[in-house]
Amino acid sequence: MAKKLLAPLPLQYLLRGEWSTLTIAPVGARRMAPELDLRLPRNLRQSAFQVSEGTVSAYDLDGPVSVDAKAGSLLLDRIQARVDCRTGGGEIRLGRIGGAIKCLSGGGGISVQGAGGEATLETAGGEVFVREALGPVSAMTGGGNIQIQRALSLVTAHTSGGLVEVNQAMGMVRANTSGGAIQIGVANGVKCESSAGTIELQSVRGALRASTAMGSILVNIHGARLEDSFLNTSAGDILVFLPSNLAVTVQAENDAAGALGKILSDFPEIRTLSGIWSTGKPMQAGGALNGGGPMLKLSATGGIIYLKRQK
Repeated sequence: MAKKLLAPLPLQYLLRGEWSTLTIAPVGARRMAPELDLRLPRNLRQSAFQVSEGTVSAYDLDGPVSVDAKAGSLLLDRIQARVDCRTGGGEIRLGRIGGAIKCLSGGGGISVQGAGGEATLETAGGEVFVREALGPVSAMTGGGNIQIQRALSLVTAHTSGGLVEVNQAMGMVRANTSGGAIQIGVANGVKCESSAGTIELQSVRGALRASTAMGSILVNIHGARLEDSFLNTSAGDILVFLPSNLAVTVQAENDAAGALGKILSDFPEIRTLSGIWSTGKPMQAGGALNGGGPMLKLSATGGIIYLKRQK
C-alpha cells in the first residue's frame, strides 16, 4: 500500500502551437490528492489552470490568468493583466490585479483588494468585498453582504439577503437587496431598492432614486448639484438634509395615519398645500428653494417627512 501511495504521479507534457500543456492524471480513491508547485516565467503571455478539486494559488504573473475549478478555493495576487476565475464551491480571494476581473463561485465569498479594470463578481452564497476598483463594479450574491470601499466608476450591487454598503463611488450606484439595509457614502447618482431595510445616502448628488418597503430613508445631499429625484418609503420616516444654496423644487406627500402624517421643514418656502391627517386625506407640501430647479419628490405612508437645513 505504501509503495502505491508513494508512486510517481502520472504527468503528461504537450506542446501545441504557442500552448504548453501539463496534465496530471486523476488519482485513485485511496490516494492522497497531489500538490503541485510550478515555477513559471512571470512574462508568460497567458496562463490557464483547470483542476477537479483543491486550492489553486497563483502569484506574480504579467499575462492574463484563468482558473476553472470544480471545487476549491482560489487565491491570486500580483497579476498584472486580467483574471477570469470560476469555482463550483469555494471562496475566491484576489489581491492586486492589474486588469479586469471576472469571478464566479457556486458557493463562497469573494474578496478583491485591487482591480485595475472592470470587476464582475458573482456568488451563489457568500459575502462580496472590494477594497478598490479602477473600473465599473458588478457584484451579486444569493445570500450575503456586499461591501465596496472605493470605486472610480459606477457600481451595481444585488443581494438576495444582506447589507449593501458602498463607501465611495465616482459614478452612479445601483443597489438592490431583498432583505437588508443599503448604505451609500459618496456617489454621483443613486438608484436603490430594499424590500426590508433602511436606506442611508450620506453624501450624494445627481439623480437620486430610493425606495424601501419597510424602513426609513436618510439623505444628505452634497453640494449644489441635484437632478430630478424620488424618495419613497411604505413604513418609515424620510429625513433629507438640503444645502442652503440648493436650487430645487420640492413636492412631498405623506399618507401616514394619525399623528405620523406630518411634513416638517426648516424652509419657509415649503408650505402645506392640502390635506390633514384628521380628515383621512394625505398631507401635501411643496415649494421652490432658491428660485426652484430639479424636482425632488418625497412620498411616505408610514412615518414623518423631515426637510432639514444643512449646518
